[in-house]
Amino acid sequence: YPLGEAIAHVVGYVGASETSNRIEGKKGLEKQYDTYLQGEDGGKQVEVNARGTWAKVIGQQDPVPGSNLTLTIDADLQAVAAEALATTMEKVRNNPGEAFPNAKTGAVVAIDPRTGEVLAMVSLPAYDPNKFAVGLSHAEWNALNDPVLRPLINRAAAAAYPPGSVFKPVTATAALEEGVTTPAEKIY
Repeated sequence: YPLGEAIAHVVGYVGASETSNRIEGKKGLEKQYDTYLQGEDGGKQVEVNARGTWAKVIGQQDPVPGSNLTLTIDADLQAVAAEALATTMEKVRNNPGEAFPNAKTGAVVAIDPRTGEVLAMVSLPAYDPNKFAVGLSHAEWNALNDPVLRPLINRAAAAAYPPGSVFKPVTATAALEEGVTTPAEKIY
């Protein structure tokens, strides 16, 4: 996972299956498209001598690679969004005028309004999906399961937040369409 934490919540990660000897998608797109990405295992049937040394190959099945998945995520924009969110959260936590020390979680989504394509999706705190490939320590796993920060949760797609001011344009548009107000009317 070359983008590491910056793309973790979109791509997810893989891990050992609980029901087979395979690696399977556990989170994100890795889980959603697991059967599409998996491919098929290959193998060899070999004859061995009494010492356990291979004598000859009796049969062989080549592995079949899985399919590719092309995303609309712009890698450069994703990295910039992740850095901007982390920097902004740090500033908010340490603002001398009005600090918000609990500003430790957040999300950013950038969508192309012409096509609806998701160009960037970041959720913080994040995790490094590469660490799942080598195995996590108990301390790392416990940190990922922190009941307050919950770094495994994709806040951009799976967290519930009140819409707040973001919903005002929807209400205003409905009022304009129904003739309840006009563009010239001022509402305080």
